[in-house]
Amino acid sequence: MLRKLYIGINRVTLFIGGLAILAITLLGGADIIVTLIFQRPIAGVFEATQTLMVVAVFLGLGMVHLNRSYISVDIAYDAMPSFGQRLSDTLTLLLMLCFFGALAWRGWGNALQSWRVGEYTSGIVQFPIYPAKFALAAGCTLAAISCVVDLVAGARFRKPAVLREE
Repeated sequence: MLRKLYIGINRVTLFIGGLAILAITLLGGADIIVTLIFQRPIAGVFEATQTLMVVAVFLGLGMVHLNRSYISVDIAYDAMPSFGQRLSDTLTLLLMLCFFGALAWRGWGNALQSWRVGEYTSGIVQFPIYPAKFALAAGCTLAAISCVVDLVAGARFRKPAVLREE
């Protein structure tokens, strides 16, 4: 039950990240067309693209971890004995947990502060910054939770525990 809920949450955040990429593409295309026709870019496209890029990247982190869609170099790993591979997997998950946990912890604090003060970008069109900060914090939290689940389940870095069939 919790596994399905967690996978569902990660799918929703991945979908939102995909919508952000679609919005970036449409805004960029519209900006190019408008600039070619009217010799003036659309105001605020740059600022919107910056915010949407953070949403697109960080909301996908949980699903990237669940699917093990990382870029990795396995030359040394494949040459290790089974014990070395397990040790490497455990250390990798611990380091990832520390990294994503620290980013999530600081991210939530920064997002709440940004929301409280109503932080906006500086530019012709002002965009709120706090949605991007919340996206960063949420994405890092989901990635950290995936690491904890894998460590508790004794999963290996290259073989996820959450997506395993029961």
